[in-house]
Amino acid sequence: MALKGKPDPNTEKLLMAAAKFGYSGSVTLMLLSGTAPDIQDEDGVAALHVAALSPADNTQFADLLPDARANINIHGGPFGNALQAATLSGKAKTVLILRQHDASPDRAGGSYGTALQIGQNGLEDWERKADGGN
Repeated sequence: MALKGKPDPNTEKLLMAAAKFGYSGSVTLMLLSGTAPDIQDEDGVAALHVAALSPADNTQFADLLPDARANINIHGGPFGNALQAATLSGKAKTVLILRQHDASPDRAGGSYGTALQIGQNGLEDWERKADGGN
């Protein structure tokens, strides 16, 4: 996807909102008009992080943003990177797509550890619940 024009801070804020709520058509138009795909908010959270954490079905963003040259391993916010955020959210399909774009499962950062550690902790929690909370 080719980027055109100069970035606009207002459009970049809209990119974050569109990613959060799953508006892929709006995201595509903004990226084509020159919105930077790696824009981060004051906490360091990027559009890819927002899409990975959002309750909306945002698996298309796991392809769309990297195709627009978003940094797949961009670090920011309490989760580290988008792969860590998707793992934390339990979004297996998004995790697989991000891995296809070479997201690193061992990249440390954020408050929750690597994506591998997050997945392991989630599995252990699930197993404890399955065993009746022991």
